[in-house]
Amino acid sequence: FSSQLLTLDPSTHSQRTHCSSQFFYPRCCLSPITEDFANSLLLDSARVTISYDGITDTLEPFINGLYFTELTSPENYQVLELTVFDSTTSETSTAMSVLLPGVELDSVSLTRRDTAETFLSDLDYTFPDPEGENFFVIHVYQFTPPETDSADADSGNTGLFFEDDNFLVYEQIFTDRSAEEGIIRRDAVFEFSSPVDSALVVLTHIEEGYYNFLEARSRSGSLAASLANEPVNHPTNVQNGVGYFSAHQPRGQIIIVRNEE
Repeated sequence: FSSQLLTLDPSTHSQRTHCSSQFFYPRCCLSPITEDFANSLLLDSARVTISYDGITDTLEPFINGLYFTELTSPENYQVLELTVFDSTTSETSTAMSVLLPGVELDSVSLTRRDTAETFLSDLDYTFPDPEGENFFVIHVYQFTPPETDSADADSGNTGLFFEDDNFLVYEQIFTDRSAEEGIIRRDAVFEFSSPVDSALVVLTHIEEGYYNFLEARSRSGSLAASLANEPVNHPTNVQNGVGYFSAHQPRGQIIIVRNEE
């Protein structure tokens, strides 16, 4: 399972929220893992609902096991319950997640290094650390797909937005242990090969359980790799299923990519 809540217009704090979820059904096989086989695991005929605060909303099927709907935005820290019914097997899976508040970036910059030999670029960003212990994931997307060998996705290309994660050039999960005086300051270096001088940077405040799930996934690699290799014990909050249901509110900014002076 994977799921996300995307506020359509964060700049105006719109109350309309887009919820998308993707589901697969585990099967056993002896043949080599292929992309076609991995795609065959996705459920395209499930009944998917999200329930919260006495409201039950049915998600509509879209493509490749992807389901979506528009919700009246739940309150922060609202408990959301996901129910998936697979009509082909008559199996039902459920999971619950707490919707943590989104966290806005205070500042973010991406600078291309002055070199003709590589596409190395420097990312710097800061944001306020909410009270308590917190966990985050950051993604950087470019708007043209990079070459396969130039993409740097630190935790296995779990990209939250684009179905084609080749647009994802950087991903990192982290905690707030480095915060100083309520501010988190971080930096990274990765290859940014797009000729387009803009990028999408997305910060997401996530639950500890989902952080542990992503950390385990980074050790196992892609879905095909995790099925073919020695299994990694992935944390799960799914009853009668595998994976992780995470309700979260990503906050993104489109920024100008600058050249080093």
